[in-house]
Amino acid sequence: MSNVKSKFKVVLLAAIFCAGTNAAAACGTGQILFEDKFEKMQPSWDFDSNEPGRTFGPTGLVYKLMPGKAVGQLNQADLLTDYEVCATFQIDVSSDKGETYFGVAFWFSDFDNGYWTYVYPTPGWGTYGVNRVQNGKTIRPVAERKSDAIRIGKNVTNEVSVVVKGNQATMFINGRKIVEFAGHPPSGGTMFGFNIGRDKSDTGTSVLIIKSMEVRAINGEKLSEAQLKTLKVNSMSGNLRLRVPAGRVLTLPGR
Repeated sequence: MSNVKSKFKVVLLAAIFCAGTNAAAACGTGQILFEDKFEKMQPSWDFDSNEPGRTFGPTGLVYKLMPGKAVGQLNQADLLTDYEVCATFQIDVSSDKGETYFGVAFWFSDFDNGYWTYVYPTPGWGTYGVNRVQNGKTIRPVAERKSDAIRIGKNVTNEVSVVVKGNQATMFINGRKIVEFAGHPPSGGTMFGFNIGRDKSDTGTSVLIIKSMEVRAINGEKLSEAQLKTLKVNSMSGNLRLRVPAGRVLTLPGR
């Protein structure tokens, strides 16, 4: 396998679950903090305005990925401590040896420090893992391994969720608890997001759709009216709290 790189650019992220015939049950039961079906580009996102192979529409955020292509975004609407972030991903690949992957990012304090999951649902794989970037260097708190919770195929939908509370992170795939581990979240709240990509060795066609994303309070916790008002204002106005130098991107290995 080639060493894939996932690019993260800091943006404002919103999220909601979108049910489908082979999609998992909705993420959690906590209060929804952000939601997005990606029907159109929102002004609060830091997407490139004209990126080839990317479209927004009724099916979600669609990428026609070229070999070696990777895309990642981090949420900058607010800094959260305990939350659940989940996303519903669909792939449509032509090769039995396709190597398209996706996942969610969490516990990011800046470009050089954070965690992200990755899932390979293509035939012959069915694997997942968790990586961490610390001071710009990548380590792997959860080594890549197989799971029968992953729906495997050329055209399948999977839901990936991570619940973070204190220093504990729990990863779910299609509603099933996969792994729990202790980590090192920074104080003062963290950013979250998503990552998708395709290995350089994958030579077939590859389409990846982010159908929807959600961010929720966990365990049914409620935010105060002041917190909700702040989140709403930030998400609607694009009033980012962290300032990022133009063109600054972070590359992270997919596995």
